Amino acid sequence: MELLQSYDISSGESEEDNENAKDNKLMKDNIQDIQKETNYFGIELEENTSYSNDSSCDDSNSTDEMLEIGGSRVEIPNSSFWREFKAEDVKQITSDTSKKLSHLPVIKSQSSVKRKYDCSNNSHTVQQQSSKETKLDYSTKSNETVSLQRKVFYIHSKIQSRMHTLSHNFPPEKLDRHIDGHGGVVNKVKWNVPSFSHLFLSTSMDSCLKIWNAFSAESACIRNLMHHGKAVKDAEWSHDGRSILSCSYDRSAIVTDVESGKQVCKLEHAGYVTCGKFNPVRRCQVVTGSTNSLQHWDIRTPHTACKNFQYHDDLGQIQDVLFTKDGNQFFSCSDMVTRDSADRNIMAWDYTSGVPLSNQIYQERYACVRLKLHPTSSYFMAQTHGGYVAIFSTSRPYKMVRSKRFEGHTLLGYSIGFDVSRDGSLVVSGSSDGKIHIYDYQTGKLKKQLSTGLDVCMDVMCHPVLASTIVCCSWGGGIRIFH
Repeated sequence: MELLQSYDISSGESEEDNENAKDNKLMKDNIQDIQKETNYFGIELEENTSYSNDSSCDDSNSTDEMLEIGGSRVEIPNSSFWREFKAEDVKQITSDTSKKLSHLPVIKSQSSVKRKYDCSNNSHTVQQQSSKETKLDYSTKSNETVSLQRKVFYIHSKIQSRMHTLSHNFPPEKLDRHIDGHGGVVNKVKWNVPSFSHLFLSTSMDSCLKIWNAFSAESACIRNLMHHGKAVKDAEWSHDGRSILSCSYDRSAIVTDVESGKQVCKLEHAGYVTCGKFNPVRRCQVVTGSTNSLQHWDIRTPHTACKNFQYHDDLGQIQDVLFTKDGNQFFSCSDMVTRDSADRNIMAWDYTSGVPLSNQIYQERYACVRLKLHPTSSYFMAQTHGGYVAIFSTSRPYKMVRSKRFEGHTLLGYSIGFDVSRDGSLVVSGSSDGKIHIYDYQTGKLKKQLSTGLDVCMDVMCHPVLASTIVCCSWGGGIRIFH
């Protein structure tokens, strides 16, 4: 019985072993069939490879290695499928990848672009860290963005051929251009220097100073300078035509670079700044007029005024300043007119010493609002509230020419400007009736009245190169160009 029992037990174990062996063999066959179907890489399996269910999950049997790449540890499986990685191989991979990525259209910013390579899955990924500047998308041409800045300073073709010729001026005949540029009163318009005389500026009560291209087929406005907080009363081009001195009711005068639109310096005043001029010889020095004061500034040291021009009595509100050609003297006009005297409406000053040279130039009791220097003679002119333009000599004793004056236009309390043509033959003035009055300088007679269609013609200026071309501005904010 014991032998029989032992035989039965051993026979039972042998049957179970046979069944397990059959199951393992069947599983091995199924795995081999699946591996053949999914063997995408064409790898031949070794015959002695074991497919134990526990071998893939048992950490004790695995002999994986770790490799440091770029500061991170990468696990390398220990099998016949993977070859042994070395540091030289990783360097070769990164160099080949950088060569392949070198043709990509990536805009380099000021900050360095960092690339990190992840070799854990035998692949590389590029991570870029760039600044906030705009990138160009080269996938389609429609996504490309190119920032273009309009060229400001160049010699225009209309001006280049006539810069060195002096032709006789005639009154303009027709309207060339109409511009609605400001939302307030335009106080002044002024052409640039002859080289860049396709540009002109305009100052307005809407606290804007604008730069215009008179011959542009696109939008005429090139720059809109808004550095002032209140109305801009006066503005002047620098000698090279690249900067502007602007005077405002916010009690400051500002020098602005036109090309960049940035503020160069700011001159603080105690009162409203109504006028300012560059010295024609000392080009870094300016004279500004304010309430009861005339100040000499150097734009290289804008924090304080170099000199104050003193007078024993109040000067009133300075309306305009005019330098002589040598820059040693200048004239000022103000709105200070008393019942008994008019000794401060036009005054002559020595620029170096600051001493007033004369205060008895204009004896009539009318306030003067604008001053102009004649281009070909030793005289200067003044626009008066008497409704005429008077002529004065630029040398002592600064007498007024009583035999000739330009009258016929009206001011009616407006600060209306005037100008002289390049050859000195014509005197043009705005008027409160909206017309431009053109006078002959030699005879003083009115040659033509040009209707502008404006309510009040506040200022007018002749082109420094092109004959018979003028620009004017209005109380309603409009600008007209005639030729």
